[in-house]
Order: sequence, then C-alpha cells, then structure tokens
Amino acid sequence: MLVCFTMLMGAIGCGPAAIESPPPLTIAEWKALPVAGKYDVETFERLKQGEPSLVIGEKRLEFHSTVVVPSHKRDLPTGPK
Repeated sequence: MLVCFTMLMGAIGCGPAAIESPPPLTIAEWKALPVAGKYDVETFERLKQGEPSLVIGEKRLEFHSTVVVPSHKRDLPTGPK
C-alpha cells in the first residue's frame, strides 16, 4: 500500500520538488534589482552566468570599478549628508 501511495504521489507531482536555481542575470537586469540582495554573492554568481565576460579578467575588474562601486555608493551611501 505504501509503495503504491509513493508511486502515485511521484507520478502526480507531489513528491520531492526539484529545486530550481534562479535564472542568469544581464547587466541591465542587475542594475534594475532592488538594493536588498543586489550585492549578494548569489546575485553576482547569476550575473556571471548571464554575462560570461565577467567571469575573469579585465572585463570583470572594469565592470566592478565602473558599475558596481558607483552603484553601491548611490544605493548605500555612508557618512554624514
């Protein structure tokens, strides 16, 4: 009886769900993200998946210094205003 129940649940989709990873991000999608989570490691991993040129090398450093740092300063300003 238990075997039949387990097979039935798996057949109709009530078994353990496969965990899907979030889709890759483009630079434009990353820029549009809300601040909460925008600078997380997981978010940057998704960005690297969507923009393979950012995985290593000069492009990654250039992106970081020209896009990420200024965006971070705008999104999360520090110090007195």
